[in-house]
Amino acid sequence: MSRASQPAGWLAMSRSGRVQRIRLALCLPTCASGGLWVRVTPRHPICRAAAALACAAMVPVGAAVCQGVAVLRGVVRDSRGLPLPDVAISVSRDSTQVAAFRTAPDGHFASPGLAEATYHVMFRKPGFGPLTYTWSARADSVLELRPLMPPLTSALDTVVVLGDRGVTRVLGVVVDDDGRPVPEARIDILGTGSSGITRNNGGFLFMGLRPASYVFRSRKIGFEPSTATVQLESGADRELVLRLHRLPVGLAPAEIRERSGYGAGEAAFRDLDQRLRWSGPRNYVLGSEQLNAYRGRGLDDVVSQIGARWDEMRLTGRDAVAPRSIDKAGTSGIVGRGGERFRVAGDACILLNGKRFVRQPLSTFRAEDIELLEVYPAKSEVSGTIESLMHFECEGSGLSGARPNWYVIWLKGSK
Repeated sequence: MSRASQPAGWLAMSRSGRVQRIRLALCLPTCASGGLWVRVTPRHPICRAAAALACAAMVPVGAAVCQGVAVLRGVVRDSRGLPLPDVAISVSRDSTQVAAFRTAPDGHFASPGLAEATYHVMFRKPGFGPLTYTWSARADSVLELRPLMPPLTSALDTVVVLGDRGVTRVLGVVVDDDGRPVPEARIDILGTGSSGITRNNGGFLFMGLRPASYVFRSRKIGFEPSTATVQLESGADRELVLRLHRLPVGLAPAEIRERSGYGAGEAAFRDLDQRLRWSGPRNYVLGSEQLNAYRGRGLDDVVSQIGARWDEMRLTGRDAVAPRSIDKAGTSGIVGRGGERFRVAGDACILLNGKRFVRQPLSTFRAEDIELLEVYPAKSEVSGTIESLMHFECEGSGLSGARPNWYVIWLKGSK
């Protein structure tokens, strides 16, 4: 087929010296009557994988890219939310590597089109901890990921410095019931891979944090753990006090470890850490400071209003990946009917405190009683940490089909 006779919207490419014609899914709305064709000669190094990658960079989230294949794409960021270039990404199936590529200068990546199967995806970059993800690839689909890679600073540094390009910092102290400083308490910022140990005066410092909601968790053997969400604004330093309650004396060592946040019960917070690391553009997470703007309202009303604002941010191209404040006053108008898909009539599918499945109306929860709220519409929870805890009536078809929204509600005071 000559270049002149090729139909618009199709792709011709060479592989092993043989010209192939492969129909690609529509990459642009203007290609509705055809597709996208690119003429490739045997001398050109492009192959089917590279062509699929190029198309994937343009296709909307959730659309098919190449008929019969799946594509993984997204953007990799560091714990400050800054894009990471040149991250090596490898895709393996049954211990055999099937694809390898790197992130662009803006942190974006797109895999070649791959057959429907289960793959193990590895993200690596010098100076950062590696990440692994199990991808259940579905034919004719695109899965978008937004992973965060933690820096390889010492996990037990007294002061953790995240970088000099951030816009704010958090200076805090951990105290006991009597207000006395607690030294050598562990501080984790969930979802970022950043952690530290308090000084002898109970103090800690995190620098270079970008505007977003952060979940701070403090633990020490012999004390009940403490968790707090903090909303950071651009250029505004914050002070944070975390209070640890001392456990009763005479407990068995195993019970002390469990109640101090180092036992099996910590699994819920490990799962939360994974969800925050793999947070995508279609779900949102809000902390208590943001929810306090809606004091006195039922969670059903809050979710509907915030969901509409979230849709507006995505449709207008604004960054909706990192959890952030949407409407401080709680009075923003709903754009069109975008929030209706977040409104729930009747019982909702809820994971309470990240552990216990319940079915009850969102209206039974008040905004001021919640420390952290996670909302996952269908096909938006990619960490795999929720589905096994949901009742069968809420599972649907997982990532491949429709299901009700999932809500993870963390009440204030949850350990």
